[in-house]
Amino acid sequence: MAKINTDEMVRKVGTGCITWLRKNYRIDFIDRNCIGERLSLSLPAFRSYLDGLLFYLTKNIDSDSEQLLGSYVVSSKEGKNYVTIKKSKSRLPRSVRGYINWVDWDITLQEGGVATRYTRVTRFILQPYHTAYTLPHNVAPRQGLSTYFKCGLSQALLQSLFGLGQTVDLKSKPLPTEDLRCRVGNYILLYDHLAKEWRIWKKT
Repeated sequence: MAKINTDEMVRKVGTGCITWLRKNYRIDFIDRNCIGERLSLSLPAFRSYLDGLLFYLTKNIDSDSEQLLGSYVVSSKEGKNYVTIKKSKSRLPRSVRGYINWVDWDITLQEGGVATRYTRVTRFILQPYHTAYTLPHNVAPRQGLSTYFKCGLSQALLQSLFGLGQTVDLKSKPLPTEDLRCRVGNYILLYDHLAKEWRIWKKT
């Protein structure tokens, strides 16, 4: 079983996400369509993302619950001190609105609109500019494209973690090919390649 410490986890997740962003002009896309926001691709930003995500995923430990995360599903059971992550059985939505709704655990829309109201964990990577003087382009974003990109980024980040070491591909649901024991701060992530599932818990 391979063991991966916190620093290596942050680097692997960051590398997976950045590799995805560099393909097909995705970084340029965010410059043009997410006006007022910028990508923060530093190691501290990825560490903050992982801390925020793992805190969110483990909040229902010791209770019966299940939540769709898009490519994956997180579940927990009463009496268990961990949550389980598996591939979701849901198919990739074909419509823009369907895809946006697929990621509504992270990206929330304004009622009746397409503008992003709240980003739960992706906000650690896609941050607002502090002043109007630093906007990259004076181009109005197309309706819905900003939110659609954020949903793609949210899934790419998730796949960079749970498909650790695999190529990010939003059309698939990658998982590692070997047993892993990983650590991010006080969180332990254990992957069983035969069961094809992650278990996550927090050390106390």
